[in-house]
Amino acid sequence: FLSSFTYGTTVRDLCQRLSPIKSGFDESRLVQYCVMKGVLRRVDKYPVWSGDGDTSPGHCGTDTRLMSLMTGEHNTDQICVTLNMSAAALDKKIDDDASVV
Repeated sequence: FLSSFTYGTTVRDLCQRLSPIKSGFDESRLVQYCVMKGVLRRVDKYPVWSGDGDTSPGHCGTDTRLMSLMTGEHNTDQICVTLNMSAAALDKKIDDDASVV
């Protein structure tokens, strides 16, 4: 499982591909342990809104507070805390909006 991590590989990608639960171990505890020991490191995302694109409801272009935070200076954790938004909801907005890089 650990040898499958490469730069840019997410825990979600590996869990979908390798199904660690079928192997009988808790992947979240393993990843936490490896981060604490320095075997793995977390890579933060710093979204940037390009200023153009979709302004239909549900996209980033309709939320001015969200757009103002997507400058590349704030990581997704900071944005979630500031906007009181879940990480899953923010990831969905980022993934669904082509104007966010």
